[in-house]
Amino acid sequence: MDIKQYSPSSFLCLYKQKKEVITSPGTPNVGRTLQTLWDVSLATLTKEGEEYLSKFAFLDPDSIAMDIFEDLTTTSSSDQNTSGKLGCEEIFHDALANLARKSLNEVNRIARTIKLHRYLQSVMQARIKTDAPIHEQVFRDCLSLLRAKLPPTGFGYHRKPQFWDTRRAYGVHVDFLSVRLAPAFNDVTAGILVDLLADHAL
Repeated sequence: MDIKQYSPSSFLCLYKQKKEVITSPGTPNVGRTLQTLWDVSLATLTKEGEEYLSKFAFLDPDSIAMDIFEDLTTTSSSDQNTSGKLGCEEIFHDALANLARKSLNEVNRIARTIKLHRYLQSVMQARIKTDAPIHEQVFRDCLSLLRAKLPPTGFGYHRKPQFWDTRRAYGVHVDFLSVRLAPAFNDVTAGILVDLLADHAL
């Protein structure tokens, strides 16, 4: 309400509109209130915020290292003609703060990690999967981010003590993606995932 300067009546009106969408008989009771509030928040996301939240949704939600997204110069996956570099550290942290203000994630500044509620993650995944090309692009973006962080040392790198922290920080996300590879994804996407799995598999 504060960010968008909604009056209480305007906010309640928007809340009721979103509530009607999710209160069909087939919708589980658990999480209805949370999803309604998140729907309101998602409707007011910046483009950058939505881009990052989409990627968070395909990583292990309990501990996403901030440095996966820092110091990057990749452009928006949904608009390849965008000249702005959404991966730069400043824009990432602005988007992260915006998401936190909307209660869409939790940020641990000491551990430098991001946590995403698992129910919100399932909501975001469902939204993204409605568009097959975007779904695959987000998945591949996540793979590329992880490939940039895992050392190119070949099979067994994680057995070396100097890489234990690396395996702990990033390997879980490769595992998380491995069970979410959609049959419709092309061979290039599958190949990237297989290479990552071969590099860090225990």
